[in-house]
This record gives sequence, C-alpha cells and structure tokens, in this order.
Amino acid sequence: MALLHPSSTEAMRSEVDLWTLPSTVGNIERTRQQACKPTAGYTQSNTMTFHVPGTNALIDAAHNMLHIVAEVVKADGSKLKDKESDVSLVNYGLHSIFSQVDVTIGNTVVSQSSLTYPYRAHIEALLGYDRSAKESHMTMRGWFKDTAGHMDDFAGDKNEGLAARRKLVKNSRMFELMGPTAL
Repeated sequence: MALLHPSSTEAMRSEVDLWTLPSTVGNIERTRQQACKPTAGYTQSNTMTFHVPGTNALIDAAHNMLHIVAEVVKADGSKLKDKESDVSLVNYGLHSIFSQVDVTIGNTVVSQSSLTYPYRAHIEALLGYDRSAKESHMTMRGWFKDTAGHMDDFAGDKNEGLAARRKLVKNSRMFELMGPTAL
C-alpha cells in the first residue's frame, strides 16, 4: 500500500473500527462559541460575508453553525396578509437559501467553490440522518419531509412537509433556522 509519508503507518477509520475501545481526546482544554454577524446585510447585496478575526485558538470548521432570523415579505417590503400567505420555504431552508458557500483563509479559497451547495447539503441530509433526526433537531434547519404522492399538491395540507413550512412563514412571521454548515 502506498503511504503518504515514509513514516506513516496504516490506520483504520474510526467509523469502521467496531472492535477496539475508542480513545479519549485529552488535548482539548476548553471550547467556546463566538457569534459573528455578516459584514453586510443580505438585503444590501447577494453576498453575505462573515469576517472571523484570527486568534491563537483553533477554529474547527466542522462545527461552524448558522443561525438565521428572517421573514418572508412582499417585493415592496410589506408583510403578507392572511389571504396572501400561501407561500412556503423549500425543504431544508437553512441550506437551500444559499447557492454557494466559500470559505477563504487569507486570500485563498479553501472550500469547494461551486453552485451545488444546496444540493450537496440536501443529499447529505437525505442519506446521513435517520427518521428520528429528521423529525426532531433537523426541523431547526427547516427540514420537513414532503408527503409522498402529494409533492405537487400546493393547496391544502395533503403535503404535510409543505404545510409545516408554510405555517413557519405565514403572515410574514419572523422565523429562525439554525444548524451546521455543510462544508
């Protein structure tokens, strides 16, 4: 087997190593969360930019979280009225509102830069989480499963996922979405 480095030894991924006792991480002394707001609001441009200042601490990109507070309004900025509230988010709203996510360190893009971000996130959600996750904590990300056979039924409540997402944004109510980035 070709190794990356002459001193490197062969290892087994922890996901498939079912027979040994897992090791305990002892080199992390503490963790903390820090809120970073966008440098420009979404209404001002198509791009949301976050600046994370450099520190002496490690930033674990696998644990970055997005927290969005939003509302759906008319094109003129006025609120939707009850009879106009037949609108909804698409499924997995937290990730579907972004077409592309780039991570730049210094002036170098270190993430895969393409317009497939929402598709990748959706496929990861479909294949990587079980039913209990999709019916609990993933609802914070805007995941509400569409009802099979009723995905094209926009009127009424036959499509339970669409009905739940419609209720979330009804009458321009403020709503929150929160979850990890799919990088």
